[in-house]
Amino acid sequence: RDARRSSFFQGSSSSSGLMEDIPSDELNMRKFCSEEKWPMELPLWLKLLLRLNSWLTIRRDGYPHRTMSRLIDRRVGPKERDGIAAQDVVIDRETGVWVRVFRPETTTTTLGSGGIGAAAPLVFYFHGGGFTLFSASSILADSFARYLAREFSAVVVSLDYRKTPEFRYPAAYEDGVAALGWAVSNLDPSVSGKCESGVCESGPLRGADLSKCFLVGESAGGNIAHHVAARVATATASF
Repeated sequence: RDARRSSFFQGSSSSSGLMEDIPSDELNMRKFCSEEKWPMELPLWLKLLLRLNSWLTIRRDGYPHRTMSRLIDRRVGPKERDGIAAQDVVIDRETGVWVRVFRPETTTTTLGSGGIGAAAPLVFYFHGGGFTLFSASSILADSFARYLAREFSAVVVSLDYRKTPEFRYPAAYEDGVAALGWAVSNLDPSVSGKCESGVCESGPLRGADLSKCFLVGESAGGNIAHHVAARVATATASF
């Protein structure tokens, strides 16, 4: 099996017919992943750091240690930084769920007069943390959302979803769907009655184009992005 795998990655004559059907970019990725020099394991220092973080923030019974996690988790406010403005908005007063909206500071309130313009992508970002830790105000989540807004000239909505075990499954998924519903209520002209063609000139999502919506997340956030997309795709009556 290893011999067949090696010949497949390297494109030997025995598998040339099969290789012709595979795009070159995929072949390059497979070859890259098969090289022995590619680091398959995390560095020792990173393993130790992750183990220390787990030891400090997770109790023996499996529940998160909120006090310790807050000491390790550095939080930042919604200030203008690195050319990106930020604003915190509560989207559901009943649950207390809120989002941090990021936009390049060159964005203007009048669309088409400069800045990111009327065609700015709308990116929803879900941070990681095992469904239990971190926040949209954590410095890592805040910095990455600013990176997305800056690099892609996008309006980025970072969701501070409810965490387990205080809020059980599927609370995080429901909060993600609620965030998209909040965006629709603000941008969809058939719902809001104040935006033209899904683009608003005012409000926290001004300049964002609802037709160019993307969901992004890492770790637990990637899981949330997937399930939110699946739920929204089947909720045709609401979206």
